[in-house]
Amino acid sequence: MDTDHLALSEREREIVLLAAEGLADKEIAKRLGITAGTVRTYWERLRPKLGASNRAQAAAMLLKQLYQDSERQRQTESERSKLIIDNVRDFAIFSIDLERRISSWNPGVERFFGYSEPEWLRLHADEIFTPEDRESGVPEREMEISRKTGRADDNTWLVRKDGTRFFANGIMVALRSEDGVIHGFAKILKDMTERLTRDQKIAALEAELSNLREN
Repeated sequence: MDTDHLALSEREREIVLLAAEGLADKEIAKRLGITAGTVRTYWERLRPKLGASNRAQAAAMLLKQLYQDSERQRQTESERSKLIIDNVRDFAIFSIDLERRISSWNPGVERFFGYSEPEWLRLHADEIFTPEDRESGVPEREMEISRKTGRADDNTWLVRKDGTRFFANGIMVALRSEDGVIHGFAKILKDMTERLTRDQKIAALEAELSNLREN
């Protein structure tokens, strides 16, 4: 899907951006003066329009568009887009050059990874991957897929500054100039560790209940 020209209404954009700030449907409804049911109806329409399967992906796709706008037109009206990105803390959003060196930072990076901006900008992007993923060539494959198709989706464990790991849902998108030349990539991530842990616990309980019924 060409997210450079997402045909979203102003209300749809408001809902996605409020979700990116971490607000639940009831909080979004209260902020916008509409019902929670109306918000859910908007989500049902938004997911196929954005090519996303969940709220996190929907927010990431819109943030991707805002990021590309900011990169292409940094000195014009896109400054508003840059301000949005700089204030989003529920997503880590950063750019990577063609050598996979990190070249930008937002507050979500510090929240998830624990790096200040100066520390982060000295890193090579491969350093946030687990040793086993680096060994198997995951960073290279992700960039190659993004280069060929414009986008690479991933669900994987990543490494914080202190060495601990978290499970992230994210996308990498190619940043192209008007003539189609790739100048770098944008990476947009959301920490999904809590959700993964919850799903694993539910699966374990369901398996235990199933065993009890069989016995």
